[in-house]
Amino acid sequence: MTTRIHRGTLIVGPIVLSACLPSATGQPFYEAYYLYLDNYPSHRNTGWHENVQGIAHDDNHWFITQTDTIWKIPVGHDLNVSPSGAPGVVQRTLGDYPALSAYNHLGDIVHFEYGGIGYLVVPLEGQGVVPAITVLLSSDLAYVHHASLREQVKCGWCAVDPSGYLYSSEGQPTALLRYSVNWAQLPVSGVLQVELIGPQNLYNEVGAALQLHHMQGGEFSPSGELLYLVSGFFEDTDETAEGIHVF
Repeated sequence: MTTRIHRGTLIVGPIVLSACLPSATGQPFYEAYYLYLDNYPSHRNTGWHENVQGIAHDDNHWFITQTDTIWKIPVGHDLNVSPSGAPGVVQRTLGDYPALSAYNHLGDIVHFEYGGIGYLVVPLEGQGVVPAITVLLSSDLAYVHHASLREQVKCGWCAVDPSGYLYSSEGQPTALLRYSVNWAQLPVSGVLQVELIGPQNLYNEVGAALQLHHMQGGEFSPSGELLYLVSGFFEDTDETAEGIHVF
C-alpha cells in the first residue's frame, strides 16, 4: 500500500525559520519553529570534522558518524575541542565490528529508546553488497545485530518515529520506504527483524509529486508529527530546490 507525505511551507526569516504546517495538528507549539544560532564549532580540527555523515543524541551524549567511525561524546564536552582521549569519549571504527566487515560507509544515524534500552540505528553501505541497518547499544556502542534492506540500492540515512517505525530512501527519492521493526524481540533474541511495509510518496505544498536529490539525513520531531529531511550536495545541487524540507 502506498501512502502520501506532504511537505509543509518553510518560511525563512532573519532570525526564526518557521515551519507552518496546517495539516500537522497536535504537535507541541515549539516543534513548528527553530532558531538558527550559529555554526559551532566553526573551522576547527576536532578529530571528527572530516567526512561527517550524521549526528544524534540522547540526554547525555552526542553520537557522530564519519565514513567509517562512530563517536560517543558527553554533552558537557566542548565540541570546539578535539574529543580524543577526553573522559567519557568512546570511539569505534567499522573494523571493530567483524560482523560488519562487508560495509565501508556509515550514514546518518538516529537514537531510539525502547524498553529502557538506548539504541543507535545506523545505515550501512558497501561495495557490491545490499545496504543494511545495524543497531548498536548507545551505552557502549556494542554491536547488537544488523539486517539487510533488500528493497534499497542506497541507504545513506534513516529515521525512526516515536512508534518505532523505520524510514529510509534511495539517494534521489520520490518516496520514502517505511519498515516495521520488532523492537520487543530484539533484546530477547538478539536478532534485528525488519520488514518493509511499503512506500510513502512525497508531495509538495500544492500536492504535486516531489523528488529530492542527494539525500543527506532525516529526523522526526519528538511528537512524531513532523519529519525533517535534508537533501542536496554542494557541487551540483539546485540551491532553490534542496535544503531542509519539513513534512
